[in-house]
This record gives sequence, structure tokens and C-alpha cells, in this order.
Amino acid sequence: MISLGKVLGKTQPVLSYNWLKRKVVISSAHVVDSGQKRLFLLTTGSGKHLRASAEHIFFVLRDGIVQEIMLNALRVGDRIAVVED
Repeated sequence: MISLGKVLGKTQPVLSYNWLKRKVVISSAHVVDSGQKRLFLLTTGSGKHLRASAEHIFFVLRDGIVQEIMLNALRVGDRIAVVED
């Protein structure tokens, strides 16, 4: 885990989706304080675990189309984009 104080106001690597290339890529984002939020534990079918707020956006493959879906709208069986090991 990284302390928010160590990255606040700085640029950090994040996963994003390149719509033109249709693939997950690593880009950078500026870290801002969005307040205190409840975190949920998401476990993927492959056994990966992530913690995110209900409003966190995931890239999800639904009906053959990549869509931006918030955690609170994910459904069992959704295919979320992850970085391959």
C-alpha cells in the first residue's frame, strides 16, 4: 500500500484504456484528494484482489464492447481489463 501523503499532488502510473489501439496501457495521472470513501474488495475469477471505492471506474468487456463501468455497477461475470502478468 502507498500512503496518500506520499503521492498527493504528484503524477503516478495508472492503467488506462487506449480506445484507438483497443488495449490496456500504462499512462500517468495526477493524484488528488477526493475525500474519505468506503473501500470494497473485488476478487477476480483468476484470484486477483483489488480495493476500490464504489465510484472507481473499470474497463469492462460487455457484449463485445469495452465500456467504462463503476465498481458499484459491476456484475458477476463481467470481464474487467487487467494487466497480464
